[in-house]
Amino acid sequence: MQTISKRALIGEHNVPTDATITSTNIFSAYIANASTSKGEWVDFPTTADTISEVMDCLEIGEHTGYVISGYEYYITELRGTLGEYEDLNELNYLATRISHQNEHFLNKFKAALILVKPSTLAEMVDIINGLWDFDFRADIHSLYDLGYTRANDKYADLLNKMPDLGLYIDFQGYGEMCAERENGRFTNYGYISQIDRMERIYTGVDDIPSEYMVL
Repeated sequence: MQTISKRALIGEHNVPTDATITSTNIFSAYIANASTSKGEWVDFPTTADTISEVMDCLEIGEHTGYVISGYEYYITELRGTLGEYEDLNELNYLATRISHQNEHFLNKFKAALILVKPSTLAEMVDIINGLWDFDFRADIHSLYDLGYTRANDKYADLLNKMPDLGLYIDFQGYGEMCAERENGRFTNYGYISQIDRMERIYTGVDDIPSEYMVL
């Protein structure tokens, strides 16, 4: 089991360092009583039973609210995007949707975060639910790779008929032109560009299916 110390800080709340999370979690949040600052780490995705137990333990109820004093992330690209007053249902929805992705789509999501640079949870939900708006190629890591791939995608028939034609093509230069035209980005996961305007569909808790609700 991989162990990660939890040392994130938000505001003035100190986050303990003796808790651990496993690599099966997307992130963990330190849920604290807004009045006493007493809190507990909760791994996300989570369950309604877990949240109920935490709320009872921390004496959070109708007259006492909660804050999220810190986060620990397994996806580096999420760092700094989640705040102190996030809704637990929304956090669980985001974490669950991310956890449902296979390796390819998880890497596509990470690359999309680098490209788009979302600043809110709602924007991240729209990204994870709209990955079809992005063209992601895990095998492209350089301008040459991009130029070679795009040329073969566009002129496959011609290159097959005239294989020597490739000797006269500046794939590096063509790749640079394609990246600029597509507003693409090279990441550690591969090359990504946005092929369609991402629609802002998610508006808040009311859009979350009941099976994701924990509070």
